[in-house]
Amino acid sequence: MIRALKIKENLRKEFEKELADYISHKDQNRLRTPATKRERRVFEELILSYGIFLTGEAKERLLEVIGREHKIEEIRKKLKSSNPWRKRIATYQGGEFGLKEIAPLLLEQLKLKDRELLYITARALIKLEDRKYLKEILQAIGEDRSMEKNNVLVLVELVEGDIRDILEEIMEGSDSFLHALALEIYGKRQYMEGVPRIEKMVESPLKEIRIAALKGAAALGDIGDADYFNKIAALKTDEQWEVRAFLAKYLKYVKNGHGIEILGSLMKDSNWHVRTNAANALKEQGEEGLKILVAMMDSEDGFAADKATEVIQKEVIFHGLLDNLEEGTIKNRIVQNMEKELMEVGENIYG
Repeated sequence: MIRALKIKENLRKEFEKELADYISHKDQNRLRTPATKRERRVFEELILSYGIFLTGEAKERLLEVIGREHKIEEIRKKLKSSNPWRKRIATYQGGEFGLKEIAPLLLEQLKLKDRELLYITARALIKLEDRKYLKEILQAIGEDRSMEKNNVLVLVELVEGDIRDILEEIMEGSDSFLHALALEIYGKRQYMEGVPRIEKMVESPLKEIRIAALKGAAALGDIGDADYFNKIAALKTDEQWEVRAFLAKYLKYVKNGHGIEILGSLMKDSNWHVRTNAANALKEQGEEGLKILVAMMDSEDGFAADKATEVIQKEVIFHGLLDNLEEGTIKNRIVQNMEKELMEVGENIYG
């Protein structure tokens, strides 16, 4: 066993040097064809390891070295196996090796009830064909409902092509899970086509949809449209605290007086998460945001005062807030409030 591992390690070092030379110089003469099954396996593992550096002709040349047709046939057999692990390994390898010939088999796999396999299959199809099968992938994920939304978003990030038309089709459908995905993707990809969708979906009866609309809006940032802003801002009285918390996150990216005013009111929210997000958003609003936080330090509302004080103190300690402020009212108020709090702490300790 030890001898076999040593042989494999030596082979890996030899092939790794040749592969590195090939990647650097694109000289096919630097590659030698694996002569044994063990050599071929080691060479394949290296191709997978160096996959990030290999594209186009370089990858095709390496596939020829290990026997492209042989590899396709080997993967096809594994994909037809009843063993789920063989299927997963073959699916991953097919995507990494760029074997588009297996795409029809992968499409069939989207129908299987295997969460891990579904993710690997979707990833492989995107690696092979970019956006070509994205609609089928998203539909399969929507029907399965077992994949975390964040994992789906990671998959979509792999797609390089424009997917506006696919998102529009999704939004015309009735699947709320896919609607939530699409709303976030509009924002992540900075697609302005998402603006009317977000505008409509902030009024959805579904909490998850309203949150997704806010996430999309936050990613798009301040688009300078007053009507659009007002429709989103109406969520300040939403009955669900999660929605109000995400509204505060969105307002961090909007630089206007109305937004700052709303954040001030959210500082008095009964929910800790909402207050925290509001305070963190206010500190990003420049001098006007700081004014509200400083004023809140003296608030009769204990929740608001505590959160404002906490944020200001963190900014002073970790980000040199006082050093970055010019002499004036705001700086003086911060110092006074911090001195006042220190005195109160001292009185509590020493009586």
